[in-house]
Amino acid sequence: MPGQRRWCPRSRWNGQHSSLPGRGWTVFTGVLSVIAGLMLLAWPSLSLLTLSLLAGLWLVMLGAVQLSLARQLRSAVRVA
Repeated sequence: MPGQRRWCPRSRWNGQHSSLPGRGWTVFTGVLSVIAGLMLLAWPSLSLLTLSLLAGLWLVMLGAVQLSLARQLRSAVRVA
């Protein structure tokens, strides 16, 4: 029948369902979050060190991106 959708076994695994776009990524990040949460509970001291290093790297990268965008904005204003 032309109006009906047929079931496709591949659509379950690669997230290609019309009502749930990106479902595969959502499941992947959910599983990753559960694993990370269990690791935080199992090794709190190592987790604190890891989180502080990640926060520091995040702030350094954020600062570099903001400096780059400020430089680009400055050159765009000078041209205009």
